[in-house]
Amino acid sequence: MNLTGIQRLIVRLMFCVLFPHLLVGADTSDIENTVRQLEKERKQLDETIWAKEKLAQQYERYFIKLWDSIRISDNKLLALAKFKFGKLNLDENFSEEKLKYGIAKYYFSGGSKIFKQMDWISWLEELKFRYRLVQTEWHHIKFEITEKGR
Repeated sequence: MNLTGIQRLIVRLMFCVLFPHLLVGADTSDIENTVRQLEKERKQLDETIWAKEKLAQQYERYFIKLWDSIRISDNKLLALAKFKFGKLNLDENFSEEKLKYGIAKYYFSGGSKIFKQMDWISWLEELKFRYRLVQTEWHHIKFEITEKGR
């Protein structure tokens, strides 16, 4: 029976849990070799099959940091104003759904507006007189990179 590296490791770990008294003085080189092989397989998968996912996760970290800074900030629009970027492309057209307790949910649907950093800050300044940002949710449907790698 041919087991993959992860299957071999699982079998060995189960053995260790079920029969720890047999490990006294055991040779660990086989386990170390299995772990090294698993690390090698993982690296290869990360560089091939999971390469786009790993790249998406790198970009995602920036937005998670932004989301966290908004969440903990007393001045949420100021936290958004500190968001640094080269060019930001937002949908201008949106519909509003009124929910309970004065909450509104917005759906954006095209009509792109491009912001540079100073335009973004000015736009947020205008918003603070009309809206109070209490909580945000950030989700994306898919991650794509251009031919230029952006």
